[in-house]
Amino acid sequence: MKVVTVDSISGARIMLRLRLNVPAILAAIAMMVCTLPSHADTPSVLTAIWRTHSLNFDYHSNSVQYSCASLRSKIGNILLAIGAHESVSVEMQCGSSLATDARAQIVVTTPVEATEENVRIATDYNARDRLVARMRQIDLPSANDLQRFPAEWRKVALSRDRKLQLTAGDCDLLRGMREQVFPKLSIQVTRAPLTCSSSSATRVRPTFEVMALVPLEAIPFAYAER
Repeated sequence: MKVVTVDSISGARIMLRLRLNVPAILAAIAMMVCTLPSHADTPSVLTAIWRTHSLNFDYHSNSVQYSCASLRSKIGNILLAIGAHESVSVEMQCGSSLATDARAQIVVTTPVEATEENVRIATDYNARDRLVARMRQIDLPSANDLQRFPAEWRKVALSRDRKLQLTAGDCDLLRGMREQVFPKLSIQVTRAPLTCSSSSATRVRPTFEVMALVPLEAIPFAYAER
C-alpha cells in the first residue's frame, strides 16, 4: 500500500501551480529581457590616433553661388562637426567672387581606430616625410610614440547643428562632400535624402546624418600623420 505524506501532497500542489502559471512566468521573463540594456545601443569607447588627409574637392551647382570665404567656412565647419581636429585647412580656388564652380584643397586630421594596420600606416614614412621632419627639426614618432586618445562612433545630425546653419541652398555642397570627401575619411552617411534642384534649393531644408568617429574630448596633436 502506497503511503501518501503531507510533504508529497504539498509538492504536488506546488508543481501543479507552476504548470498552471507557465504562461505568466514566460511572459515575465520576456519582459525582463526586453528591459535589459542593449550593448548595441551603448556607444563603445575605443582607442584612436590622428591621421592627416590631403584631398581635393570640386564644388559645382547649377543654381547656388558661394563667395570663396563662405564656401571655405562651410566646408571647414562641416568637417569640424564630424570630429576633425580644429587645425583643418581649406584653400579655395574660385573663378569669380561669387562662384557656382570652385575647387578646395583640404588638409584635415581625423581620428582613426588605433588598429595594428592604422598604426603601421601612420608610421610608414617616405623620403619626403623624413626630409621635412629633418628641416623642421621634428622627431617622427614611432608606433609607441603615437598619441592615443579615447573616441567613439557617433551619429551626427548635420542638419540640426545650429553652428552650421545649413539651408536648402547647401544641398549641392552636401551632396558633393558625400561623394568626394566623406568616403576618404571613413565617414558613413546614414541619412541623406538629397534631391537638389533649382526649386528645392529655395524651399526644402536638407536632412543629413552621418556616423563618424569622434574624440571624447578636445585632443591636441603633436604630429601630423599621413
